[in-house]
Amino acid sequence: MSEEQAHPIIRFDDIAKLSDREIQMILREVDTKDLAFALKGATPEIQDRIFSNVSERVGAMIKEEMAHTGTWEMRAQEEVRARIVQTARRRLQAGAPELSEEYLSMKRELKDRLRHTSFSQLSFDEMTEVFSSRLAVVARTEGVLALTEIVELVDEGLFQQGLRLVVDGVEPTLVQTMLETRMRTLLHQHETRYRMIIQGLIAVQFGQDPRIIKQALRNFY
Repeated sequence: MSEEQAHPIIRFDDIAKLSDREIQMILREVDTKDLAFALKGATPEIQDRIFSNVSERVGAMIKEEMAHTGTWEMRAQEEVRARIVQTARRRLQAGAPELSEEYLSMKRELKDRLRHTSFSQLSFDEMTEVFSSRLAVVARTEGVLALTEIVELVDEGLFQQGLRLVVDGVEPTLVQTMLETRMRTLLHQHETRYRMIIQGLIAVQFGQDPRIIKQALRNFY
């Protein structure tokens, strides 16, 4: 049986006939700008299938990109769609990985841990395990998009923000820049809080006037 017979993806719109999991496999390898270019003027069916298989943020990015795409040269769009079709054929030929019961059990354990344990309270060893033996395995087995179901279980702001950016397919260097900026803001807030505690305790110990203490502490923020 030929590849086209096994997976009858002949035209771009044929992708709409695939399962959600198959579409997600394909989208892992398609550039967001290419996808927006290919979807411009596509049928509502293929657009609905694509948007239902990406995160809300990625969907909004694609729609914004589509809105800013003016008159395009039809041949160029056909070339982009042809590349996506080739990607679809290649991924479908490779097939989706089998999910063993051991893997599924690990994934359930990860979700249960994040649901009932504050990430900020994990030890350094536990954090290392979550990243190396849990999240990395899920991403390599099912793709980064599979981490979407993990995002809402996380209660730590920086981690959750970063995980959203990763799931949305934001460029790694931009993810790092955004998270480091957020980290510096959080560190400054924590330092300010601790300095206020120290200043307040010393002021109380010296028996300073409450009004003076209030004014001194307000200077921190």
